[in-house]
Amino acid sequence: MTTKPDSMRASVPSLTMGNIVTIGFQVFRLNFNDHFVRSLLSHLWLWLAMVGAILIFAIVLGISFGFGGTLGYSSTVISVVGSLLGTAFALPLVLFTGARMAAVSGLMTRMGFNTLRKRVEPNELYRQGILRRLWTYLLAWVLYYLILLIVYGWFFGVGFYLFVLLSPSWQAFEAQITNSQLRGTFVLVSVALALIYGLGGMLVGYYISARLWFFDAVLAIEDSKSALESLVRSWKLTRGKGWSILTIMFAAGLITLPILLLATTINIFVPIVSLLTGVIMLPLWQAVKAVNFYELAATKTGLLFDLNLTSADPRRFLRRVAMQTPEGVELDFALGGIGSRTIAWTVDQMIVYLALSLFWLAGAWVYGYVVLPILSARFATLSVDDLNLWALAIAGIFSFALTNGYFITWETIWRGQTPGKRLAKIRVVRDDGQPIGVKEATLRSFVGWFDLGFFFIGLILVLLSRSEKRLGDLAAGTLVIQEEKSAQQDTGAAIPTVFSTLTKDTVEVLMAQTDPAVLSIDHYFILQNFLGHRSNLDMADRSQVTAKLATQLRSLLLPNSPHQLGTIPDETLVEAAYLVCRPERANR
Repeated sequence: MTTKPDSMRASVPSLTMGNIVTIGFQVFRLNFNDHFVRSLLSHLWLWLAMVGAILIFAIVLGISFGFGGTLGYSSTVISVVGSLLGTAFALPLVLFTGARMAAVSGLMTRMGFNTLRKRVEPNELYRQGILRRLWTYLLAWVLYYLILLIVYGWFFGVGFYLFVLLSPSWQAFEAQITNSQLRGTFVLVSVALALIYGLGGMLVGYYISARLWFFDAVLAIEDSKSALESLVRSWKLTRGKGWSILTIMFAAGLITLPILLLATTINIFVPIVSLLTGVIMLPLWQAVKAVNFYELAATKTGLLFDLNLTSADPRRFLRRVAMQTPEGVELDFALGGIGSRTIAWTVDQMIVYLALSLFWLAGAWVYGYVVLPILSARFATLSVDDLNLWALAIAGIFSFALTNGYFITWETIWRGQTPGKRLAKIRVVRDDGQPIGVKEATLRSFVGWFDLGFFFIGLILVLLSRSEKRLGDLAAGTLVIQEEKSAQQDTGAAIPTVFSTLTKDTVEVLMAQTDPAVLSIDHYFILQNFLGHRSNLDMADRSQVTAKLATQLRSLLLPNSPHQLGTIPDETLVEAAYLVCRPERANR
């Protein structure tokens, strides 16, 4: 058995939220040709089905009027009956194509998932999967949207009930307020509370949507699940991950927003553009979902603990850069990635806009109640309109300084990080790997306005260039890289050092009756990672994964008579196999 140092521990990969988005875009690129064709055919089928359904509905409705008129029925009765019959004849066609698209979406996720774990399946399997479980996919989608409809309906119903219940009291209280300013404040507060309630309902709906988002991935990858079971499985998988998944969905949506805005504009003149945009967006979202599901499967279900799988780290899809320091030291870093940079930018913008809002509110109050009276009394020749223009100009200068000062200050003090970049675990460095200074931070900040405003050129450059440099990076000679220690935190750790007597006895049995050399170093890493991670798994998943590993070990250790190891408990066999194939034992 080939051995490696025990320090080379391959453990369960833990991806940051930004990495999931970035790797999703890379997986989309790799599978673009296959996915584009499948998505195009699905959209065309759905489009043709909609046209066919409209034609069927119109024909049935026309026939109904023809027969109904001869039988003397009223036009109202004919319209109702004809509409019902037309819908009944047209609906199966729409449902079939909708089910087909739902199945294709799930199987795109399966292709992306297999790309991550270096597994290739024949195209025939995908075709069979589409035809075999069409109605299961459709039922799952119906249940998914039904749940969301119930959630939003409940929030709307409660809000409407509160409005009806509190409206008389609200109107009576408003009538008692004689001061117009207080009345205006009361109205603003009421509107603000209504908006907060509405936004809260939307947020809850989005959260539930994120928790149930992986039902089609479950159907495509875990073949035995029913429609309802897939939703339950998705809910269990995403326990404790709802907000991070929502952040991932938001980041991916923000990246694709410029494409959608451009497509919407062009679609006014070329209607087919909206169809092509949908064709591209579907596999892109499924690729991001595949990476996210891979992360959940790796950390929550133990799905990747499989001796028949080649170990694969999804971080290999991150672009890397080699650089040399002035001292001649070679450095290798993973680039920041579009996902991490988008999350960092969003967090920083939220902080900046919050600071600007507070600045403008405080400034407006100070100006209106303190500065304006003083200036009006001292400069009687200046009108209030002139003073307001001067105040707006000064406030604009301060806002520009505050916005740029935020990025310049943080990136200089924190050696290339802002609060958003620290959260996303990325950092700005010079091209030679050294920390940036005031000059680089200033250039990046000022040129950043062109990156965002000039047709989103910065986003395009980061997506398409090998070095992932926007205009600000090109001007300043900088790179955005991953914080390697933070980005590669692993979840598999607590491997026991003391095992039971039964496990030790089983080790002697394996040494005497089998050839441990058949277990490779990759098998050792998989067993090691499972033992360190098994306490994090649910009991059902832990039992299922343990049984799978034990079955595989019996076939590897005694391929001609695996039943001879059948009396050994599954978990005991896994522990013993780990002990006999440890590198330090093999070196003895």
